[in-house]
Amino acid sequence: MYGTSHPSLIVLLTCASLSVACTLITLYIIKAINRWNGYIQLIFNLAMAQLIYDASMVLIPFRHHYSLIESIYIAIRCISGLVATSITNILASVVAYAVWKRSTYDINKALRYANPIICIPSTLVGSMVAISLAVDQGSTFWSYTYGALRVVSILINISLYIVLTCTLYLRNRNSPNKSRNDPLEVLVNRFKYYPLVQVISRAAVVIHEVKYGFEYYYEDGGSVSLQKKISLYCYVTTLPSLGILYFLVFLSVSPGAFSTLKHSVSRLFLRVCCCS
Repeated sequence: MYGTSHPSLIVLLTCASLSVACTLITLYIIKAINRWNGYIQLIFNLAMAQLIYDASMVLIPFRHHYSLIESIYIAIRCISGLVATSITNILASVVAYAVWKRSTYDINKALRYANPIICIPSTLVGSMVAISLAVDQGSTFWSYTYGALRVVSILINISLYIVLTCTLYLRNRNSPNKSRNDPLEVLVNRFKYYPLVQVISRAAVVIHEVKYGFEYYYEDGGSVSLQKKISLYCYVTTLPSLGILYFLVFLSVSPGAFSTLKHSVSRLFLRVCCCS
């Protein structure tokens, strides 16, 4: 059994800590800006789901010592992972709808129905993954169901991103004199990267899990191929990296986000200097 001394676990927990910190900063900026609409509500929900997903990794070093901790960790990871990936699908769909219909979508109204539609199936599938693994170690149906849902989510995001990019390209080519301040294009450029970074981050995770399984380390002293080691370290780096990527996207595309962060850091620095 391993504690936190294995190099791959150290990488995993370090990346998870950075991701949690970035997500907390994202939530702070959202609160500081205090400009709520349907899109920001989606980003807030996404950040909360990702925060729970990344924070659950603190249980990893203890999961093989206590079966209950293992079940709790699996359930939290699966539920929050499905909620987060479903929200990226909604973001991609809403942006695609805005482009196709050339009008914005009433997200606030949709969220009343979308939240339970997302949370109830995610909770069911995630709980069943944990229960099935705890009761029957050989059961793989729910684990494959979870994996399949994540893969389907990635494929949906890729498809929507390609359609979105092609549609915007054709529209701009046919209207070369269109203003760059077009509200629709501003909206698209602001939110289209959230599903994209989810695809980028999950690609290495899916490949590793399909090929090598779900462990976060390799046995010391055994014969481990270089390919597996590279895959493992890509896995433990990208698995908890979405909070970091979402944070960078949020700073880049959300009006006032970077200036709010800069102002908060400057104010904190001045307080520290004054106290010193």
